[in-house]
Amino acid sequence: MLGCSDDVDPATGNFPNSGDEIGDTGFSPYDLGPGPLMGQECLTSIKPGAYGYKAQCEGLFLTSLAWTHNGIPQFFTIPSDGGGGFGNDYESYEDAKVMACCAPYDNDETLAEQPHFAHNCMMDARQLACSSMASALGHFIGSNDLPNDEEQALENLRGYLSSESGQTECIDRMGEGHDEMSPMVVSSEWLMDPGLWGVQSVETIEMKMVVTVTDIDQPDSPTICESLHENGDEFLEPVDPPFGDAHILSLVDGMALAAGPTSGAYTFPGQLEMASLLSSCRPGRCSRMSFAPTSGGELYLEELKLYPAQPVTLTILGEKVEVHDPRIELYGSAAGSWYHGEGVNTFSSNPGQARFMIVGECLGEWVTLPAVGSSAISITEMGDEWFAKRFELMHEDGNLDAWTIAVPETEWLKL
Repeated sequence: MLGCSDDVDPATGNFPNSGDEIGDTGFSPYDLGPGPLMGQECLTSIKPGAYGYKAQCEGLFLTSLAWTHNGIPQFFTIPSDGGGGFGNDYESYEDAKVMACCAPYDNDETLAEQPHFAHNCMMDARQLACSSMASALGHFIGSNDLPNDEEQALENLRGYLSSESGQTECIDRMGEGHDEMSPMVVSSEWLMDPGLWGVQSVETIEMKMVVTVTDIDQPDSPTICESLHENGDEFLEPVDPPFGDAHILSLVDGMALAAGPTSGAYTFPGQLEMASLLSSCRPGRCSRMSFAPTSGGELYLEELKLYPAQPVTLTILGEKVEVHDPRIELYGSAAGSWYHGEGVNTFSSNPGQARFMIVGECLGEWVTLPAVGSSAISITEMGDEWFAKRFELMHEDGNLDAWTIAVPETEWLKL
């Protein structure tokens, strides 16, 4: 189910050759040798033996897609409210949406004095915007009742953006508004060729991206990195920073039950143990969820990530293929309603309110598949213990076949 098929969202794509390394000027590419990066050196792609130190980029972004259908303009944005960001106000260092892979950041200097970091961040932001657009298109198509011809045009475009050539072209086009002498701001536009969607009633499609890098965050003991592809499984979401501390929960124990078409080229294990406290999950790969307060103090479901405890193997045309780093992740956040009783509080969202991404690396490519919460999600708080009722999510593939993942009742512990 996790891709390796025609119904996959984006491959990582290739960065332009001009950004493979950053030289002493911060912008001139040259051949790097093995060993740690020094000075203003940065990496985008792997260079044998060379390594840098992961930095978390902070900033603001907005990407949009606009088109005309029978002369009527349409559009959507990521995030949907027209503004969003990335960095330590939005996600952890380990889950950095936008990263740089360079020599160590000098905290005694400003970002403006170290422009190679902003340049490297922008390279990663372009890749992230392109992969996120392909993912968001899948959700937009699935959540809107579109005319058949308009839906077909957007599906054709999604298929192109999900391919390696489409990702590579998108990354290149999103760099056309990048002023290398002022690398902290990018504003790009891409008026696409009609052949990419091939439906006459859709006259034009244009993608835009605006990104500003405002700061760099790097811990005292940063993670070693070898390229910008290391966070290729991340995607931009319509998420705002919470108004206060979030309630972070870790899964105590749980299973996931997968079901799909009984015929076809793909089969996969029907039951998977999820990474949890009882399965001795490793840091960064423990199933977790969090609730964050709104400006009014009410909590909403901010994060839900489910990781398997064991390797996942698909059978494709009789051949076994391992899926690396798979996960199920809430896309954006999920609003819901609360019932407050004596010592018991229950959060509930209706079917369709929560949207998900199914993510994994398969046959050397990152794959993201859109899914929707096909059942209600109900989670009850009882002190430090939280209990979730069984819920299901569904992905519809290119053949209109439904794949479901059910998560039976689970227990969660507040950290």
